Parts: sequence; structure tokens; C-alpha cells
Amino acid sequence: MSTAEHPPPPAQLLQMLFGFMATRSISAVAELNVPDALRDGPRTIADLARAVGAQERSLDRVMRALVSTGLFAEPDPGTYALTPLSELLRSDVPTSMRELAVMITSQSHWQPWERFTDTLKTGESGPQHAFGTDGFSWFQRDENRDQWNLFNATMTSFSTGTSLAVAETYDFSPFTKIADIGGGHGFLLKTVLSKAPSASGVLLDLPGAIEGADLGELSERVECVGQSFFDGVTEGGDCYMLKHIIHD
Repeated sequence: MSTAEHPPPPAQLLQMLFGFMATRSISAVAELNVPDALRDGPRTIADLARAVGAQERSLDRVMRALVSTGLFAEPDPGTYALTPLSELLRSDVPTSMRELAVMITSQSHWQPWERFTDTLKTGESGPQHAFGTDGFSWFQRDENRDQWNLFNATMTSFSTGTSLAVAETYDFSPFTKIADIGGGHGFLLKTVLSKAPSASGVLLDLPGAIEGADLGELSERVECVGQSFFDGVTEGGDCYMLKHIIHD
């Protein structure tokens, strides 16, 4: 028996098939900084559209659709507000997921997934079909600098949500040399070293990622190594961290 909680199979399948439209809509409003524009409270669609540079009717239709998913609220007809979900898409909150929301349907991810059938047929990666090379080599091209910066910002946003929990849960104080392999801009390493004052650190990632490292006052304790971890890792560490890289 079908209910609102358990719709019939055709309805369930339709929801799955149309899921990419919701994802793309979330990416678009995040890219336009709609959540930032709502940080101070509800706004009418006319005011909101002016603030983010969007066409009013088009934005209104997307906002209404995203209200139905719980991403935004509509306290009055044509007036929109944040919910706990869209708070996470603000650029100025510590656990912001804005960069991830933008990146997930950006060129670096959207085009490779478009070639997913080819991946299933050949076993070659989506980036190989879409760009003619692997994803990280594509990122290093000068014309893809914006995509590379977005990717690294997304990786840092991943770290902000987990690094403090890792540092608080595990005792890193016995270690003398802590290496973060594929550590991006170094947020996790910086957080861990703040809990291990006697340790030095090694931040290893591609040169383009290392260039954007922000280690602050801990920079004197960290050796930055610009290379692919497929080519090897720094020896001599007594702790090696790998976060969100094993899928590579």
C-alpha cells in the first residue's frame, strides 16, 4: 500500500531520476551566493533577485522548488529565508559547504560524469573521456586555474568539518614527525599540530596545492613537499595521515 512515506515505485524512481535537477539547483544558488544574501533575515524575491543579480521569475521558481526540499523556507508568499540546511551554504560559517555545492556540478565533475557510460564500457576514468587526461593533470592546466582553486577550497571545507574532531579524539602528542599525505592547504595538519606542540609536520601534495597552504604561526614547524603521493612520500615520519585521498 502506497503512502506519503512509501510512494509507489514509479514515484520513487522519478524522484531518483530527477535528483540531478535538485543538485544542480543547489549548486546554482550557492554560486550566486543566495544564502549569503539571506544571512540577515528573510527577503522578498524582488529584493533577493536584485541582490544576487538574477532574473526574478527564474530565481523565484528555483527557490520555490528548493523550499519543497527543505533547503529554504518561505515564511510569507514570495519571501524566502534560510533553514539549517542552507545555513551551511553561507560562505562565512565555520562549517560552510558552499564550495562543495558549487564544485559538485562544476566543469571538473559535471563533464566526467556525463561520460559515465563510456567509463562503464571501457574501464577508463570519466576525466580521461571528458578531458583526454586524468583529473589532476587537467586541474594543473593554466586555463583550469579557477577550477583547481575551487577544488582546493572544497577540500579545505571538508577539513573544517572534521579536523577538530580528529584532533580532539586522537592523542597525537607522542609523535615527533606528523605527515599529512595529500594534505591540500594544510588545515588538518595545522589543527593536529596545535594539539602536538613537540611535533614537526610534513605537508605533501601537488605543487599547485602546496602554494595555497595557510599554516600561520605553525609554518616554521612544517616542511612543505610539492609532489604527487603516487611518486612517493617523505620518509622518517612516525605518523602518517591520509584523509579523503584513498579513492584516488
